[in-house]
Amino acid sequence: MHINPQVDEDDFEQLQRVGHCVQCDLSNADFSEFDLRGMDLRSADLVGADLSNANLVGIDLRGAYLMEANLSGADLTSADFFMADLSGCKLNSAVLHDADFSRANLTKAELNKSKLTEAHFYSANLTGATFKSSDLDGAYFFKLI
Repeated sequence: MHINPQVDEDDFEQLQRVGHCVQCDLSNADFSEFDLRGMDLRSADLVGADLSNANLVGIDLRGAYLMEANLSGADLTSADFFMADLSGCKLNSAVLHDADFSRANLTKAELNKSKLTEAHFYSANLTGATFKSSDLDGAYFFKLI
């Protein structure tokens, strides 16, 4: 894995060793095609990170900072993005079945050609977000900002 030299090595080591890293600095890290399913990355800094084509099933990203991150092609089934900041994030062709985006910031996020079946967007900010050719069957949109 290529990680940015600025990534905190202790945080990265903790993630590898125990599978969770709450409030870690993993900004600009390259996790493309990695298996991070079920990991706990609550409130982690993943700004500019590359998580494309990764297995992120059941990942906990509550309150995480994912601005300008690339999650295109990732499997994010049942991922938890409660109160996460995904502004400018790329989620194209991602599997987001049953994902929770409640109170998340998705300003200018790209969710094109993604599977968003049964995803929850309660009180989410979708200003400028795009969903071109996405499957939204059963998705829940309520009290959007």
